[in-house]
Amino acid sequence: MAQDMDRSILERHGLTVAHVLRHAEAAARAEETAWEWDFSIQMRNDVRLSKCDDPSRAIATGRLEFIRVEVRSNLMTIATIWGERCASSGEIIERIGARRYALKSVTLEGATVYSFTNRLPQETVDDRFFPASGTAVLFHNVGHKRRVLKACGSDENAGFCQGWIFHAIEI
Repeated sequence: MAQDMDRSILERHGLTVAHVLRHAEAAARAEETAWEWDFSIQMRNDVRLSKCDDPSRAIATGRLEFIRVEVRSNLMTIATIWGERCASSGEIIERIGARRYALKSVTLEGATVYSFTNRLPQETVDDRFFPASGTAVLFHNVGHKRRVLKACGSDENAGFCQGWIFHAIEI
């Protein structure tokens, strides 16, 4: 049943299991040596909603979504993604939605902590920037080859303050 749910989520986003596996295998080959280097991965994210004044406590079920997590030096970005079929070739193209930025705060044994930013880094232009406050922890899981991201925070991008919790796993 869980596999059928995963497949229907993939299909809803215009992706196939083969597409996801192809990208996961390519990413694994590119990152075989060291986790600390720059990388870009896809993750399945279970988003839960929370209150702005208590963002780490879920008050409502959110949704499942796909995200792209990228780390470049001390900067992490998290963007919503979905697949869209190219009219001319029929190929699935990854589309990117809102993007949160976070700066590295602390490196721990097995994890790195990042703080979300309310403004873009200097000299960065991004029309998909999504200002947010909060913290993200990226668990390395080098031996397992599947990273885990846990985050909580808040934003006011809908005109009111909304809290959220992310629990994502690399796919």
